[in-house]
Amino acid sequence: MKSHESRHIALHNLTVGGLIGEGEISFEDPFRIEVNLENNKLAFIHNYISENELDSLVQVNLKRNQLTIYTQQKEFTHWYKNEQKVYVSSDVTYKSILIALILFGDRKMESLSIHTSVASKYLPTMAYSLEKILKVPIYAATKELKLFNTNNLFLNALMHLSLIECTELANFLTISEKRELRNILKDVEECEGGLMYGTS
Repeated sequence: MKSHESRHIALHNLTVGGLIGEGEISFEDPFRIEVNLENNKLAFIHNYISENELDSLVQVNLKRNQLTIYTQQKEFTHWYKNEQKVYVSSDVTYKSILIALILFGDRKMESLSIHTSVASKYLPTMAYSLEKILKVPIYAATKELKLFNTNNLFLNALMHLSLIECTELANFLTISEKRELRNILKDVEECEGGLMYGTS
C-alpha cells in the first residue's frame, strides 16, 4: 500500500502535468481539474491511477475521453488570473513536466511539442523554466512548447521515471533516435562492466 505522502506526490504531479498542458480547472462544486485525452493515452492513465492508488481522487470518463482530478480548491487557483491560465513555476516538478509531455506531447520533425492552454504571454517564461529543469533546449511557440535534443531528454528520464512512463516517452522517438540510444546504452553498459572487472 502506498503511503499518504507518496499518493499526494503522485496526485500533485498528475495535476500539475495537466495544468502545464491543456487541462482546465472547473470552479464548480466539486472543485476539479478536467483533462481531455487522446485514446492512446488511456492505458497510461489507468496504469498511473492504479500504480499510485488514486482511484478515489481521479476518474476517467471513457465515453468523453476525459480525465477528472479532484483536489483542494486552494491548491491550484493561483494558476488563473483574470480568467487566463498562467504558469506557476513553484508547483512544477521534473515528473510533472514529463507527464505533461506524455499526455499532451506530439512529434514534430526535429522536436517534441507540448500543447498547452497557458496564456501566450506566459509561454516564454514557462519555456525558460522548464528548460532549466529538463536541461534540454525549449522554445515557446503558438499554444505549444517545442523541446529539442530528444535523446538527452530520454536518457535523463530513464533515471527518474517508471518503465511504463519511459515506454510512453519512447513512442515519441524516431527509428534513428532509438538506434542511437541503443548504441549509447550499450556503450554505458560496457563501460560499467569494464570498471567492475577492472578492464578499463
